[in-house]
Amino acid sequence: MSGGLHINNLSHDFDGLAAVRGVSIFVAPGEVTCLLGPSGCGKTTLLRVAAGLERIQRGQIHIGKTIVADAATGLHTPPERRGIGLMFQDYALFPHRDVFGNVAFGLQQQSMPPTTVQKKVAAILKKVGLADFSHRDVNTLSGGEQQRVALARALAPQPRLLMLDEPLGALDRPLREHLIRELSRILRTLRQTVIYVTHDQEEAFTIADRIIVMRAGEIQQIGTPNEIYTRPASEYVARFLGMTNITLSTPEREDGEIGVRLPAAGWHPLTNFQKQPSGRHAPVCVLLRPTGAKISPRGNLLGKVTGVSFRGALIRLQL
Repeated sequence: MSGGLHINNLSHDFDGLAAVRGVSIFVAPGEVTCLLGPSGCGKTTLLRVAAGLERIQRGQIHIGKTIVADAATGLHTPPERRGIGLMFQDYALFPHRDVFGNVAFGLQQQSMPPTTVQKKVAAILKKVGLADFSHRDVNTLSGGEQQRVALARALAPQPRLLMLDEPLGALDRPLREHLIRELSRILRTLRQTVIYVTHDQEEAFTIADRIIVMRAGEIQQIGTPNEIYTRPASEYVARFLGMTNITLSTPEREDGEIGVRLPAAGWHPLTNFQKQPSGRHAPVCVLLRPTGAKISPRGNLLGKVTGVSFRGALIRLQL
């Protein structure tokens, strides 16, 4: 099993502007961790610093038991000596090499015997579903096939840590949905330690063992896909995940319980609610999930339909 990653109190600036602020994370060996957030939130900067493509400014980075970067001592291990496999959105395949030549590149840089290179390339191409593509021209491959060649090239040297930055961002939606399932299967089969950067929550939910939600260079929440979805830690996380039915309500006491009263939804107790010393309670954000609500036939919810939106299997009515 490959080594894990430990980032301790990492901060990074560009032209005086903070891109990453005091971030500490641990990625366990064999774990797929997604950095999830909108463009400009710092996730790619965090990946580039961890990979050694940017020199660390503040903090410390371990891969396995080895310190590879330390701002306090000036230590900066070059990317090629960190045991990292990198894959980016544009794939950056060598156009003058065939599939075999692309995948073999990293192994040849390690001066492996040609017979060993041949066996390793054949094995990894089989795992990514390209067993018969060894001599194909990469310029004739589809987007999905190129993506798998790039993945095979990153995996062939058996890196301690694999880093993927928006690897499916250039593909259309149907192909992305197919390849993310394939990618998830491959990484779990290999038990590969992975940092996966994406802005797409469906991608993150499909592939990740753990998700780190980022905003403006800071971590907003860390958890499993189920934890992130079912218990978003803040209004920001909920809205980023597309949960926009959020309202403010002031907690009240009823029958010895603290709860909120919502229009057309009635009384709902609040669990794990901390009492305020003053006895008064500030307004709280209440998230109403569409899947958790139903219209009662005895209810008095009245509204005028102001919009109809076709969503394939569903039709959304706006009231």
